[in-house]
Amino acid sequence: KDVLITEKANEAKDNVKYLFTLERFIEPLYSGSATTIIDTLPALMNSIKMIHTIARYYSTTERMTNLFARITNQMIVNCK
Repeated sequence: KDVLITEKANEAKDNVKYLFTLERFIEPLYSGSATTIIDTLPALMNSIKMIHTIARYYSTTERMTNLFARITNQMIVNCK
């Protein structure tokens, strides 16, 4: 049981580490103009590609799909 707790704690730390790298690219989705969002997208996509390539836990199809869904939903909300 302790091994499972340690593994899940390591997974959480790893996920936070990678998601934190996206923060500066995600912020414009909440407060930026449509132009700012468009300008930020290439760097955001590159960062997500890196996460998908190197993240031990976050690179699953389910987590990547959820991340893209949240990003596109926020783009829609911001641009309305």
